[in-house]
Amino acid sequence: MLSGRLRGVLHQTIHYTQGAFVQGRQILDAVLIANEIVDERRRSGEEGVVFKIDFEKAYDHVKWDFLDHVLEKKGFSPRWRKWMSGCLSSVSYAILVNGSAKGWVKASRGLRQGDPLSPFLFTLVADVLSRMIMRAEERNMMEGFRVGRNRTRVSHLQFADDTIFFSNSREEELQTLKSLLLVFGHISGLKVNLNKSSIYGINLDQALLSRLAEMLDCKASGWPILYLGLPLGGNPKACGFWDPVVERISMAAKIERLQRDFLWSGFGEGKRDHLVRWDVVCKPKTIGGLGLGNISWRNLALLGKWLWRYPREGSALWHQVILSIYGSHSNGWDANTLETGKEFGSGKICVLGPSRPFLWNLNFRRNLSDSEIEDLEGLMRSIDDLYLSPSVPDARLWPFSSSGLFSVKSFFLALSQSSGSPQNFPSKFVWNSQVPFKVKSFVWLFQLAEMVWVPPRSIYDMMFIKFKGFGNSKRGIVLWQAASIALIRVVWWERNARIFEDKQGIQGSFGTLLFSLLPFGLFCSKAFKGIPLNVIQLDWKAVICLAWFSFLVRGGEFNASIALTRNMDGTGCPKVVSLDVHGELVEGNIIKGYAKVAWCGGTPGKGVASWLRRRWNGSPVAIVGAEDEEYQLTIEDIDSSLVFMYTPVTEEGVKGEAQYKHTDFVKAGNT
Repeated sequence: MLSGRLRGVLHQTIHYTQGAFVQGRQILDAVLIANEIVDERRRSGEEGVVFKIDFEKAYDHVKWDFLDHVLEKKGFSPRWRKWMSGCLSSVSYAILVNGSAKGWVKASRGLRQGDPLSPFLFTLVADVLSRMIMRAEERNMMEGFRVGRNRTRVSHLQFADDTIFFSNSREEELQTLKSLLLVFGHISGLKVNLNKSSIYGINLDQALLSRLAEMLDCKASGWPILYLGLPLGGNPKACGFWDPVVERISMAAKIERLQRDFLWSGFGEGKRDHLVRWDVVCKPKTIGGLGLGNISWRNLALLGKWLWRYPREGSALWHQVILSIYGSHSNGWDANTLETGKEFGSGKICVLGPSRPFLWNLNFRRNLSDSEIEDLEGLMRSIDDLYLSPSVPDARLWPFSSSGLFSVKSFFLALSQSSGSPQNFPSKFVWNSQVPFKVKSFVWLFQLAEMVWVPPRSIYDMMFIKFKGFGNSKRGIVLWQAASIALIRVVWWERNARIFEDKQGIQGSFGTLLFSLLPFGLFCSKAFKGIPLNVIQLDWKAVICLAWFSFLVRGGEFNASIALTRNMDGTGCPKVVSLDVHGELVEGNIIKGYAKVAWCGGTPGKGVASWLRRRWNGSPVAIVGAEDEEYQLTIEDIDSSLVFMYTPVTEEGVKGEAQYKHTDFVKAGNT
């Protein structure tokens, strides 16, 4: 909590040359600035030196009294300073002898590694060095580098304990810098390890560079150097200059190759063919990919962040350096031009009138017709109704996010979508379903890979067409998703068994296998919270039969079973358990034959008085000897709802008014 509060105010008190742990500043800002000013200095032909220092055990040597003094000078309250002192002084260290703690030692200075407060407290201490350098610049004791046409001054850059100085080659200025470092180390505890510090020359004679290094008690080194993990100051045309970058790119390529091999082959299973192109795999799930991400697209999205930040961070040091070196270009970093009109008619652009912001001077080559005049008047009314507040400044909005703010993720998604047409894949239907990921992945592969088996059209209908039979029932939709996906998987197993093993199990164990695939992830979903297992199993069986019928509707003889459920309110209200239909499919969707309906949940004495038919022909006939009360009837239109009439009965035996309930749907298909 304390670290979060401290981080929220750090940007108000830390010098702009510090790039670490401050909101709105990033590590690459310092890398960009350093490369630009070194390259600019080299092109200008002016002499200069770069001094990269190393602090001795930076966190361990911070003096607590100095830190408290810094907090006081920066305006932190006595209570806050007391909290910070308590966090620091409560630290104890154990001495391990052969792996066992042999006593404790109280700390008297330093910041703990891993403490969330330590980076922010260290930044406050290191900021004192920036203030000392700035004071020396004000007194013309140090100058730093002046770059670009605006002569922007940069004397040093900090990123946590990584500090680099830029100076001209005058010995007086470097001597001043050395004195400041010694004084800062004495008062703060952050002493510079000169043996590990290096000086680099720009347009400088080697003899002079060696003499300056001797004066600073450091070593003279050559270009390029690594600054914050990236090359600085070398010749970009030389092959060796990009070796560190190439090394990382090569590693990224190796990782991508490992991803491809693992996706299609696994580990230790030999090399296999790639069934889907890698660029499709890298696309986001929303447009038919697996969401692994293409490295090139991600790199473009990261680069785009610079263009977004440039006009918004006008006071940032990196912005000032870029502006000073490259100037202002309407199509460059600071592109602010917005389209205010479009060509039409003679090709002339509509010009805003000088007297009013919304007065348009429209010139036409011919007289307008009556209908065109009406259209023009409507246009002018719309323009007059538009109001732009002159007191509110214009702001940039990012079109690919609802908040209007740029994000690398939204840009990456936009690049992915523009790289090709989206795949014809029901991503939301599949990836939101409550089934194991390997089953979802199979459906994705089944849809996109070029398999030799061409499924019936009804499979695509199940996935692409929103199933409306469940209405707004979340339970029904979740079950339908899982059932459709499970059906595709089981049918694929059956297909492979018939082709490669000459086995046929669809008549016997197929239904049992489908019912056994009940995804237990349903229990974790909100739609089934508090629903008993036996109820979920019953619902699962019902929807599996519906999905199976949707798959089988292709014409021909009909002989299959359907199950459906419906929880109904009221005493004695029935629940349909199964519906077995036998007969012929006539004229596409009319069943001629009979259906056997088994229902439970009430008795004739306390519940169901009768059940009516809606668009059904024939009367129900009781089946003698059935365990549950079963009825048989002749049906014609199988695509209808069963309608029940029941009479609620209280515990005292008082009957209520007859009420009607109907099932969600009755759906049939054929083999």
